[in-house]
Amino acid sequence: MKTLITFFTLLLTLTSFAQKAKSTTVNCKYHHMRYPEDVRLSAKLWALSLTEQRACRGAIQRQTRNTPILGLGKRSNFYVNLIGSKKDDYYQAKDRMANLDAANTPYIHYTLETRDIIIESQVTKNKRIGSKEPQFNLIMTMRTPVILSISHRGDTTIALLDTNNFNGPTRTFAFPEDAKLGTAPDIKPNGYPTENELLAAWQKYGQTAEVQWRDQMITDFMRPVCNDFINEYIQFEEWDVIKIYSDRNKKGGYDELVDAAQLFENTISEIDADYETGGRMKFYTEEYQRRFNECKTTWKNFLTKYNFDVIEDEGEVKGEYKQKILLNYIHSLIFTKEFDEAETQIARYVAQADIRKVTYYDLLKLRRLNEQFRKEYNGNAERLGWK
Repeated sequence: MKTLITFFTLLLTLTSFAQKAKSTTVNCKYHHMRYPEDVRLSAKLWALSLTEQRACRGAIQRQTRNTPILGLGKRSNFYVNLIGSKKDDYYQAKDRMANLDAANTPYIHYTLETRDIIIESQVTKNKRIGSKEPQFNLIMTMRTPVILSISHRGDTTIALLDTNNFNGPTRTFAFPEDAKLGTAPDIKPNGYPTENELLAAWQKYGQTAEVQWRDQMITDFMRPVCNDFINEYIQFEEWDVIKIYSDRNKKGGYDELVDAAQLFENTISEIDADYETGGRMKFYTEEYQRRFNECKTTWKNFLTKYNFDVIEDEGEVKGEYKQKILLNYIHSLIFTKEFDEAETQIARYVAQADIRKVTYYDLLKLRRLNEQFRKEYNGNAERLGWK
């Protein structure tokens, strides 16, 4: 009996001291140069040829302008900001395009045309039918045609993109609900008590609303197109934050995970320091690859222990924790150029219905990162001497 009591006491003690995995986040911050797949198509300068048609019942006047146009008015600045810049790496030319062409200066040429709103349908609608306080809005379904082409000019002339939003979705706006009109006694943001009051307000404030809506539709089309273009074709400095997971259990038990996270963070910090002093080898030196491979081995061994099942809770390790280590592991695959294996792991887990939603979206981000580094490495490794 005494032996049995001793056994259960020992079992209780061991259970009490079992270490629970408790994740903590390590943010690895670093600068690096982002290279397009074909760096020959990149340029530091860009220029814009803009045609903005008369729109919004005359609130916007027709204009045709060519770079340099920054500072020439609200409308010009609106379009310049949509194209965007990257500090010293990508900015609007200060010279005329004719001079750039004459000097064979490499630059990216945007040709942009924006047209007036096309209204597909409009109805007056009481948004509170049956209520004692009716709220009449003017509901309009519309689109704004935008035509954009982008080319590399100067030393080499080549078309890079030709697109428009003709087949894009329409947008539905409600007046006055979806308009920013400020404050005044006759402005009722939620709607008007009668149709006559609604139409009177539309006559007074409708042009302001149309300009806002037109600009929003242009922005919704232009911004992602321009961002994607810069990411694909332009060389520029990027400031990235890589999220790596460690363990914060003070009693120990997961020291190898803590050490791997620390090694990864220290290595990224050294890569950042290399960049600040002009180094452009990024992750691809023999030493950095050795360290990242060491991290990869640690995280892979941890996941192998659970047969890569990151869904089910097992003992002191919950599925949520294992999913975080999985993200670490995929990061290490990407940083050691195992792009195919990284995609295999991503595809395996995004297809699982029980994966945490936050993990699902993190995997999609890693897929984009994987493809970015794959293209960058394949296009530039030989030229830059990457291992």
